[in-house]
Amino acid sequence: MKKCMIVLALILASIAFGLSGCSSTDTEQEDTDWSVYPIIIDGQGLRANIHTAAGSDFPTHVPLIPVAEALGADVDIQDGDPMRISLTGRRGLIRFTVGSDSFNVGNDTVSLWQPSLLVDDEIYVPIPFFRDVFGMGNAMWMGGHVYIDTQASDMQ
Repeated sequence: MKKCMIVLALILASIAFGLSGCSSTDTEQEDTDWSVYPIIIDGQGLRANIHTAAGSDFPTHVPLIPVAEALGADVDIQDGDPMRISLTGRRGLIRFTVGSDSFNVGNDTVSLWQPSLLVDDEIYVPIPFFRDVFGMGNAMWMGGHVYIDTQASDMQ
């Protein structure tokens, strides 16, 4: 009888371990909205995590600091709740609050279709940020890459 109880306990433990293992794998698969893609800035590559928003078929956000620094900008982060960011782009001083979809550029406000994000201590901005807010010639997702062209934008 003891052998039967031990075998039964081992079977139940195996089943419980197997089910919890499946749940963990399912959760990990649901959270796979981060991928490393090349960001091409005037033909030069920069590899970084790029975020794809839920329900989107293509990446939507790029990391602010490495891309802005590659474009020659200094980023000033004012910690707090909410976190505030300042940097200078081609269109002048840019200020925004992480989590907002509105960006102050000088005396103007530019709204984008997605907010900035803070994930694992990294600030992400929508891809069009570098075109519509920062003042680059273009910023887009195409063919497995994010392209940022520094040619002057018509918006200046």
